[in-house]
Amino acid sequence: MRISRTISYILLSDKCHLIFPAGPLAPLLLGPTQAEREKTLSALLDPFDEQACNAHLFMLIFDLILLALFPEMAVGATDSGVAS
Repeated sequence: MRISRTISYILLSDKCHLIFPAGPLAPLLLGPTQAEREKTLSALLDPFDEQACNAHLFMLIFDLILLALFPEMAVGATDSGVAS
């Protein structure tokens, strides 16, 4: 089973009403019917089925964590990287 289909199933379940409440904005954001909501969430989550996208996302998050822990590792746009 594709990961996006599993996640969209979880998000559309009755237990997940706090994330996507059945208020007046839900039909506008996700679609008026359950089938259209599933289609919308599936389309939103499809990029996460690709290994290259997941690897890029992981490296981006890993880089942000490293820079938060060790800010001296960051290289500025004007910094040539050569110590003087």
